[in-house]
Amino acid sequence: MDKQLPELKVNMLGRFSITYGDQPITFKRNSATKAVKLLQILLHSSLTENQGNGGISRAQLLDDLFGREELANVGNNLRVTVFRLRKMLIEAGLPEYDYIVKEKGVFYWRSPMKTDLDVVRFVELIREGEQAEEKAKKMELWEQACRLYKGELLPMQSGEDWVIMNSVHYKEKYSKALRSLCEYKKEQQEYDTILELTDTAMEIYPFDEWQSVKIDALMGMNRYKEAYQLYDATSRMFFEELGITPSERMMNQFQEMSERMGRTYHAAGEIKEDLKETGV
Repeated sequence: MDKQLPELKVNMLGRFSITYGDQPITFKRNSATKAVKLLQILLHSSLTENQGNGGISRAQLLDDLFGREELANVGNNLRVTVFRLRKMLIEAGLPEYDYIVKEKGVFYWRSPMKTDLDVVRFVELIREGEQAEEKAKKMELWEQACRLYKGELLPMQSGEDWVIMNSVHYKEKYSKALRSLCEYKKEQQEYDTILELTDTAMEIYPFDEWQSVKIDALMGMNRYKEAYQLYDATSRMFFEELGITPSERMMNQFQEMSERMGRTYHAAGEIKEDLKETGV
């Protein structure tokens, strides 16, 4: 690996982008082409440890790349796709190099420069946090991980089996870390951080009730009007999009907000009925 070459930065969480040094890498062809899909598979399988020793077997690569298509000669199609990808990388501004290596039936991504993948950094931060003995250090690492997480893995390829499987895995890590982090920040009364983190989570996963965590923080800051407005907006969204009412936890939060704002239990019940009548 040439340490003099700029670093190749690859993002797959929430979006797909590649930057070589300060230069964004773009491809002339559509980003859904087989060559770019091959690039994504090779980068992910070679750089992430949850694939074993890295790399991907020829059989698995063929399945991930062509599994749902009926092709007369998938082997030839793979060779053509590899050739196209190498050509695309050079045309996009990367140094002359093979990049796609096959050893003993396993395909790998190889590059003359360091390749940084956001998925790898995310997983490493989660793991380091799990291993940290001091709670403050654990939460510091998990906050870095949560801020790095910009969305699900390769959303433009969300129908691909390998993407679905890994996306679920990363979401579980993100959700678990963020819930623990928000509980810790609540104990520390660092409500502004909770608001910031839950805003991102609500944007990525609007139906996972991160609104409830944000409502807790707003109530901790005595911002009851904003908490009520968020509850109201969330209730409407759940009803209009999913045809369901909020969870028991959010209903309890609503009651607590009502009581803290000086309403009686009876008044809170009336407001709930009003919400139901308006389709919330």
